[in-house]
Amino acid sequence: MADGDGPVVEVPATGETPGPSETLEVPNGSARTCGYSRCGRILRYDGRGRPPEYCADRRWPDGRTCKQLAAAERAGERAIGLDLPLEAFRAVSDRLQPVAEGLARQLVEVSEAVGQVRDGALARIAEAERAATEAIEAVRGAEAQRDQALAAQRAADDDAAQAAAAAEEAQQRAAAAQA
Repeated sequence: MADGDGPVVEVPATGETPGPSETLEVPNGSARTCGYSRCGRILRYDGRGRPPEYCADRRWPDGRTCKQLAAAERAGERAIGLDLPLEAFRAVSDRLQPVAEGLARQLVEVSEAVGQVRDGALARIAEAERAATEAIEAVRGAEAQRDQALAAQRAADDDAAQAAAAAEEAQQRAAAAQA
């Protein structure tokens, strides 16, 4: 205790992360962490009995356990009048967290499904645009062939008309030459 202000809690700044032997998920699929606000280790639980709330074997530099430090933390909250708002927050968050986790999983699934639909739609749009571009090019090619055929037909008609005129003129000359 420092000057009677309440418990002084030292928290190691080691950045420890729980090892594989400290990690086990609870049966409903969500990881459970130590109830002491400054610990955060994932707790072992085999699914039998009541799940643990605090680390069973962890000791902090002052020799106290997570459960003792959490009790001191709650006593400090009560002493300064934060216990009721914090208890209300804890009660609401305890009910909300499982629902929010389930919703988060569903949102991830929906987001993935939306991504797949988007990707599929974009692929179909790209394919349709490619097919439309090919169709436009085919139409342009057909129109160019038609224009060439019409021009060739006009040229053939002109040639035929000139040939007919030349044949008529030749007949007239032949008839004039015979007369």
